Amino acid sequence: MDLLLVLVAIVWGSSYITTKTVVTAAPVLWFLTARFGIAAIGFNVYGWRHVRRATRQTLITGLGLGVFLAGIFVTETFGVKHTTAIDAGFLISLNVVMVPWVEVLLLRYRIRWPLIGAMAVAVLGTVLVTSVHGGPFTLNLGDGLILISAALRATQMTVTKRWVPVDRMDIIALNGIQFTTVFLICGVASVLTTSSGHDITVLHAPVFWVIAVYLGVLGTVVAFVVQMVSIQHTSAARAALLLGLEPAFAAVFAVVGGEALSVVAGIGGALIVAGTLWGRRAEEGRRAAMDRDVLAPTSS
Repeated sequence: MDLLLVLVAIVWGSSYITTKTVVTAAPVLWFLTARFGIAAIGFNVYGWRHVRRATRQTLITGLGLGVFLAGIFVTETFGVKHTTAIDAGFLISLNVVMVPWVEVLLLRYRIRWPLIGAMAVAVLGTVLVTSVHGGPFTLNLGDGLILISAALRATQMTVTKRWVPVDRMDIIALNGIQFTTVFLICGVASVLTTSSGHDITVLHAPVFWVIAVYLGVLGTVVAFVVQMVSIQHTSAARAALLLGLEPAFAAVFAVVGGEALSVVAGIGGALIVAGTLWGRRAEEGRRAAMDRDVLAPTSS
């Protein structure tokens, strides 16, 4: 199971440079339409019996989360288009250290010093990653969109964990509805924003469909199935650690794809990864403490 989780991290890590290869020439929304159209077909075929029996609550929840997921991938993919794959891979992982801060804003939870330290390390890493060849801090449009996507991911995780009773829903049906919702939103937006024949012509390129199938099947359907199965066979902490290798693989694939990784950006990326791992550990400790407080007997 560990090997499968590492393979998921490899596929996700490769998604940044492969996506950038496509969206440099093809419209972002058409690419997302193709990717999630393939993912929706694959997941709904895989879980057709589950989707067919989906309750009204599951359907409404799936639609809502699908809208959220569409926002996440639209901002992320436009971000990849306007920045480097290396920056995108490192910056998107900041969603991990953003979660506790979103909980502070939405749920009024208290923040603990270890989480503040993890965030400080990750922010320092962000400053270094977004510095141009070791120069001053520069946050371009793509970097900003990736950070917005990371914040949306953190918000989605918080909202789902706090208000969505996923433990009482069919998770396979829920994901199938989510992917279909993203496909429909991006499809409609693609049609409404297409202004020239060139937008359609680029869809004929073989590389467009090869990467759409690769990310739609392996990066979405298979990755989600592996995550669902892994929950039953490994700890959440171990799964998070293995999937946390994604930004490192993103940097490796980006360099192989021709991008340059400066020493300063490499140090920044390492700090971001360290900050997110520290943040995960601190968050687990905070939640364990909260559970102990809830379960602790009260004196009469």
